[in-house]
Amino acid sequence: MAHGGASNFRKAEACFRKAIRVAPNEPYPHYELGYTLAPLGRHKEALEEFEATDHLARGFFLVQTEAYLSGQFLGGAVHEDVLGKLRTLQRLMDTRAGASDDAVALSRQVISWLRIVRWAISFSARRSSGGMTSQLSALSRSASN
Repeated sequence: MAHGGASNFRKAEACFRKAIRVAPNEPYPHYELGYTLAPLGRHKEALEEFEATDHLARGFFLVQTEAYLSGQFLGGAVHEDVLGKLRTLQRLMDTRAGASDDAVALSRQVISWLRIVRWAISFSARRSSGGMTSQLSALSRSASN
C-alpha cells in the first residue's frame, strides 16, 4: 500500500499481484489491485479485481461501489474525468481531508457535471436524437475545467 499511497502505481501493482499469487483467496490484495489499476486507466482489469474481491468477501470495504463505478465507465455512462474526481474525493475522505479546499472544489465540479448530465438527458429525450454519448462527453469535458 505504501507504493500506491506514494502514487507509484506500477510498483504497487507488482506487489499486489505477488500477494495474490501467495494468497489467491484473500480479498484484500484483489481489492487493492483493482484500486491501483483504476488510476492507470485499466478499468476492465480493475473491474475484474473488484468482482474477484466481492466473490471472495461480499461487501468488502467499498468494492461494490468501485465495481459499479468501473462498470458505469466501461458502459459509457461516466466520463473518465468525473470517475477520477470521484476517486480523488474518496482518497481525500480516506485521509480525513474531506473538508479541505480541494475536496470542496472537486465536489462542486462533480455536482456541476451531474446537473449538466441531467439537463442533457432531459434535452435528448425531448429531441429523441442520437449522439447523446458524444454530447455528454463534450459537456463533461467542459464541466471538468
